[in-house]
Amino acid sequence: MDICVIDTSALIADTDLIKKLFLCRIVIHTVVVEELSKLCKKSGITGANARKVKNELLMIKNRGDFYKGIQLPNCIIQFDDRKPSTDKFLRFGFDPHDNDNLLLCVAKELQSETNQKVTLFTGDKFFSLKAGNDINIEYVKQKSRTGKKKKGKNKGYYNKGSELAIKRA
Repeated sequence: MDICVIDTSALIADTDLIKKLFLCRIVIHTVVVEELSKLCKKSGITGANARKVKNELLMIKNRGDFYKGIQLPNCIIQFDDRKPSTDKFLRFGFDPHDNDNLLLCVAKELQSETNQKVTLFTGDKFFSLKAGNDINIEYVKQKSRTGKKKKGKNKGYYNKGSELAIKRA
């Protein structure tokens, strides 16, 4: 069974990501839970998406203990609270206190502990650059809120005073 480590930006970009992953162990580190908690207080789309993810996790929580792992129909979801060895798994120059860097170390540590494929899901392009080729990265695109771009109702006509005029291109 593959291991999927999920970043906060991936959950915000696609709130249904947990439902889309099959035959894997989904690992959500506690730094991600903390980031989600802070984002829930924000207004706008980011806050709304964070609250949607929070509600989804609360529904799953009723099935068991996140730290032991909860069996879902298509995967296992688990919280991880390990303190990764940043001096061993983090490249020189990266901040060992940055949450993205800690998550990258968690993914590398999981990969070194197991013989399973570890994939880090992120919605942050810069995070995928930081990882380099050290670990498998899946970029999660922001879900489009609208299917098609809406066109204005005005198709080149506008009112000029009391008469109708045609715009010249």
